[in-house]
This record gives sequence, structure tokens and C-alpha cells, in this order.
Amino acid sequence: MSKRVREEEEEEEEEEEAETEAEENSPYNRPTGDQLIFCNYHPCLNSAFENYQQYHLHVLSTHEHTCESCQKVFPNKNYLSLHIDENHNPLLQIKQERGDKIFKCYTETCKAVFSNTKEREDHLIDVHNYPMNYPFNIVNDGI
Repeated sequence: MSKRVREEEEEEEEEEEAETEAEENSPYNRPTGDQLIFCNYHPCLNSAFENYQQYHLHVLSTHEHTCESCQKVFPNKNYLSLHIDENHNPLLQIKQERGDKIFKCYTETCKAVFSNTKEREDHLIDVHNYPMNYPFNIVNDGI
């Protein structure tokens, strides 16, 4: 066998080994044995998952509505939108300082807007029958 043919075969073997290693290290492959996939998103840092499918479902269900500014997670798009408006929107912060009503009802079909969070909380309890122990700070704190 010529030196050139041997070198080409060695190069092919190296490429195959590199491809195999890349496939083995791919996050899309199911871990074997005691390997786990860890979540690195707030608020569940280091939660462990046995395979990529479990991890993927976790990310979709838990982190789909994450604020890009502060990394807080919200249970749905509406809460995330309210959070961004009330906490990261400078125009609405100016309106609030002027005394304008900026705190929208949590119920998407309700158009009520309030001057402060206490008024909104009372409205949610009285009109929409939210329980008194509901986490009303969810728009600020996330889940």
C-alpha cells in the first residue's frame, strides 16, 4: 500500500472518529447510564433530566415565557407582557409617575386599568373571584 493511500485512509478514520465524537456529545442524543442533562435557567438551576426529550418539554413548559431583561419566568404570555410593561417600559413608568393608570387586569378579556396594584388586587378578588391568597406579585416576581 502506498504512503499516499495510507495517509488518505488515516484521514478518513480521523474524520469518522471526529463525527462519532460530535454525535456522542450532541445534546440531542439520549444520555446513557448515569448521565443527566441539567437546566441552567432561573428559577430551576441544576434541575436534572434523564434525556433530552424530558429537558425539551421542561424548557417549553417552564421557560417559554422568560423576560429577556431580568430572566424571570412567567406562566403565560399575558403575565410576561404585563411584567415587561410594568417593570421595563420607561414610557409607562413616566405615565405612572404622572398618576396615570397603568396596572391592567390579569384577565385578558377585562379592560380595567388601575392606579396601583392594590386596586388591581381588590378588583381581581371582587370581580373575577381570585382567591385572597393568590400570588398577586406574580407580575413582578415571576414563578
